[in-house]
Amino acid sequence: MTDRFSLTAERTGSVAVLALRGEVDVYAAPLLRTRLQELVVGDSETVAVDLSGASFLDSSGVGVLIGARKRLAANGRRLILRSPSPEARSVIAILGLEEYFGLEASPIS
Repeated sequence: MTDRFSLTAERTGSVAVLALRGEVDVYAAPLLRTRLQELVVGDSETVAVDLSGASFLDSSGVGVLIGARKRLAANGRRLILRSPSPEARSVIAILGLEEYFGLEASPIS
C-alpha cells in the first residue's frame, strides 16, 4: 500500500463496503483488484465502493471497477459506486458510466 492510497473494508448486513482514499491510479490498481476479487468470491449480495475519499481516478482504476462489476453481475450480484468525489464523478461522467455503475449519493440500507 502506498502513502497515496488506502482502502478499508467492512460489512453491513448483505453489503460489503470498500472505502477508497487517495489516488486510485495504476499503482493502486493491483491492490484494489486483489481486494475486490476477495469480495467477488464472498457472499455479499452487493459490493459498494465508497469513492468519497478518492482524490484521483484514472483508467486503470476504472478498469478494475468494471471487471469487478462484470464478475458480480455474472452471479446475480451488484457493484455500486457510493458518494463519488467530484474528481471521481467527473471521470465516470466523461466515460458515460453513471448508469452502468449505479451511483449512489448515500448509503444503502
